Amino acid sequence: MESYQKTFNLDHQASAKEMGSGTLDVLATPAVVAVAENACQESVENLLQAGEATVGIEMTIKHVKASRTTDPIEVNCQLIEQTKQILIFSFTVTSNGKLLAKGEHKRAIIQVESFLSKV
Repeated sequence: MESYQKTFNLDHQASAKEMGSGTLDVLATPAVVAVAENACQESVENLLQAGEATVGIEMTIKHVKASRTTDPIEVNCQLIEQTKQILIFSFTVTSNGKLLAKGEHKRAIIQVESFLSKV
C-alpha cells in the first residue's frame, strides 16, 4: 500500500521536560506518539465518507533515539491492514536521516454524530 509522509517542525514544548514525561530537554515520547498519530489520521482522510472520522484506539511504539526538539521530524506511515472499521498502520519517525521511533497504530472508523452522542 502507498506510504504517506509528513514533516513536523516542533519546539521546546515538545520536550520531555515541558510535557512532564521526563526531566530532559529532548523530544518527548508523547510528542512522537502525537505526530505519528496525526500523520496516520491524515493519510486516510480521503477514504472516509461524509460524517465519518477516525479515532486512535491502539499504539505500539519503540522510541530508539533521542533528538532535539528543534530538529525537523519526518513521519512515514503506511496503511498495512484494513477491515470494515479498523485501520492498522506501520510508521517510522526520523530526524536528519536517523531513525527515532517505529511502531504500529490502530484507528477505528466512526460515525461522528453517533460517537459524540455517547461521550
